[in-house]
Amino acid sequence: MAGAQPQGRFKLRIYARLHEYLVKKLATYCDIVGGPKGPDYWARTTITAGLAGFVLGFLLVLVLMGNVFYALAAGPVIGFFAGYAVTTFPQTAAHNKVDAIERSLPLFLSHLVSTYASRKNMRDALIMSTHIDYGQLTPELLSAMRIYEATSDVGQAFFRLKNLGNRYISRTFDIISFSIESGVDIGKTLNMMTSDIQQTMQARDDKNSRTGLSVWMVFASSALFYPLFAGVGFTILAILENLLGATLYSANDKGLLLFTLLCYMVIAVCLDAVYIGQVRYGSVKKGIVRFLPFMLGVAAAVFIISMTVLQTVLIG
Repeated sequence: MAGAQPQGRFKLRIYARLHEYLVKKLATYCDIVGGPKGPDYWARTTITAGLAGFVLGFLLVLVLMGNVFYALAAGPVIGFFAGYAVTTFPQTAAHNKVDAIERSLPLFLSHLVSTYASRKNMRDALIMSTHIDYGQLTPELLSAMRIYEATSDVGQAFFRLKNLGNRYISRTFDIISFSIESGVDIGKTLNMMTSDIQQTMQARDDKNSRTGLSVWMVFASSALFYPLFAGVGFTILAILENLLGATLYSANDKGLLLFTLLCYMVIAVCLDAVYIGQVRYGSVKKGIVRFLPFMLGVAAAVFIISMTVLQTVLIG
C-alpha cells in the first residue's frame, strides 16, 4: 500500500505535465478572436472533447463493426475531429462577427464623419453614433464608450475592437483613438478610409460572385454526392444478399469496405475544404475553420441517411 501511493502520485504528475504541455502547444491554435475565454480554456476543452470523442468513437465502431482493429483506427480520428469541432465552431462564429463589423464600417464612418463635422468633438460624435443600429458593431461600440466614460483610458476602451484581427477595424479605431487623445481633425482621413473599405468590399464581392459557382460545385460533390453514392452503393450489397438469400461478403469484408469509404470521404472533404478556403478567402486556414466542420457534418449525415434509411425502406 505504501509503495502504491507514490507510484500513483508519480503517474498523476506525469499526466499533469503531459496535459500542460499539450495545453501550451494547442493554445496558439485555439484562440477565439474577440472571445471572452482565453486560449488556455479552449485548449483544455479541446483535449477533453478529444478524449471523449476517442472513447465514444472506439465504442461505437466496436459495436457497429465488431472489430477491435477498426475501432482502434477510428477512435483517434473521431477524437481528433471532436476536439477540432469544439474550437472551430466558435472560431467560425467569431470570424463571421468580425466580417459583419467590417461590413458595417462604411455606414458607421459616414455617420461619424457627418456628426464630427458639425460638433468637432470625437467623443460626442461617438456617443451620437451609439444610438444608431450598426448590427454587430453597436454592442462593441457601446461597451467601448462605457469603458471610456468610466476610465477615460482610450487604449483600454478600444482595446477589444483594435484586436479583432481585422486591419480595417484596427486602423479605424486607431485613428479614432488618436483623435480623442490629440483633438486633431481626422474628417478627411475617415473619408479616405471609408472609400478604401468600400472599394475592397466591392472587389471581394466581385471575386466571390465569379468563384461562387465553382465553390458550391466542389462543396456539393464532396459533401453531398459522394456520400450519397457511397451510402447507396453499400446498401446495394445488402439488397443483393437479401434477394439472393446468401452472404456475398463476410463481416470483415463489409467492415473493410465501410472503413475504406469513410476514410476516403474524410480525406476528400478535407482536401475540398482547403481548396474552397484558398479560392474564396485566399487562406487555407479559413477553409479549414469555416468550411471543414460543416462539410464533414453534412457528408456524415448524408452517408448515414442514404445507408440506413434506404435499407429500412427497401429491405424492411
